[in-house]
Amino acid sequence: MRGSGQGVLLGGRYVLDEKIGGGVMGEVWRAADRVLERDVAVKILLPELLDDDMFAARFRREAKPLAALRHPGIVDIHDYGESDGGGAYIVMELIDGRSLEDERADRGPLPVADALEIAAQALDALHTAHRRRIVHRDIKPSNLMLRPDGRVVVTGFGIARSLAGGRFTASHAMLGTAHCIAPEQAEDIAAAAASDMYSLGVVCYELLTGELPFTGASVLEVVLKHIREPALPADFPDAVRAFAARALAKQPEDRYPDAAVMAATASVPVVSAQHRGSAPATAPAAPRGPWNRPPRQRPTTSRTTWESAA
Repeated sequence: MRGSGQGVLLGGRYVLDEKIGGGVMGEVWRAADRVLERDVAVKILLPELLDDDMFAARFRREAKPLAALRHPGIVDIHDYGESDGGGAYIVMELIDGRSLEDERADRGPLPVADALEIAAQALDALHTAHRRRIVHRDIKPSNLMLRPDGRVVVTGFGIARSLAGGRFTASHAMLGTAHCIAPEQAEDIAAAAASDMYSLGVVCYELLTGELPFTGASVLEVVLKHIREPALPADFPDAVRAFAARALAKQPEDRYPDAAVMAATASVPVVSAQHRGSAPATAPAAPRGPWNRPPRQRPTTSRTTWESAA
């Protein structure tokens, strides 16, 4: 299998129905699982990626620990398959929801309370992965999904390291990743948990201001700004500015010690503002949405979403 299309059967089990996303890794399809009679998401890797034996071996090796992750905020991986023709695919949970990228584009800047709640949920999921020594490496809005009830699901684990090796400077398809890349990744140093926290800080900045902290006409220009330019938002309340400054520290050791501490800290600006009786938002109040509903009981089992991009 070196192609894809509606009606294609993968592994004698998964029937492709509708293309629902894609990115530098390949295409994402809604599919029917004929064995368990359920809808799933299938990511079909680009054939040229699998022509690289090192990439193929690394991706196959990383699929196993990723499939073992269990958290309501992390997309479930159900299956991995390879065909006689050299193709490969990943079968994932199909999630009802939209990417944070789409939501932000529709809403513009979010109030502080909403943005930090989204960040805290994503950080909680990342902490589970980090405790198992799994680093995401590609946190960005298109890899964060929002369910209709406001819960955040992290998708796209385990891809940035496999896509390293000069591609950030060579491909405009990597621009979305470059916007959120940590300085050490830009300098070709191995990503760590602190790199995910930096990337989440970039996402927070964008949610709060409606703008990226670093922009440029090319991937290289954006990457160099992460390394050389400061990124301290000037118009947030002091507590929010301090939170963002630490998240976006250039040196990993200057960031939060782990994602759990960063998640706990995310609530401080909101709590402080409420205690003072002041509004905790720097942006105009947005229409009430699923992200600012009262928190719901965390389920013991989860039915998750599709991976939109990356």
